[in-house]
Amino acid sequence: MGTSMPDRHSKCYAQTVGGCAPQLSGEHSVSDKVLRAVSQAESKVRVTGLKFLPSGVEREIGISSLTGNALCESHNSALSGYYTRAVQRLRLAKLGD
Repeated sequence: MGTSMPDRHSKCYAQTVGGCAPQLSGEHSVSDKVLRAVSQAESKVRVTGLKFLPSGVEREIGISSLTGNALCESHNSALSGYYTRAVQRLRLAKLGD
């Protein structure tokens, strides 16, 4: 599991609060739900400024490929409600335009 303490995954950014799952989640740096909302439900987004892109270069990238392994499954799941509320606020903001 890559742990140093019983319920702490050594690679989970939230390990200090405990309650880690054995597996990392492959979460998105920006929530999948938020990315899909701003891309109008498309499966790709246009990005720039990422480490692997040359400065000033913009590229279309699949949302599913914009993942990392910074959180365990438990902590990523715990954030799901926040992502849902963020999407709701984005939709409300669009209605106000």
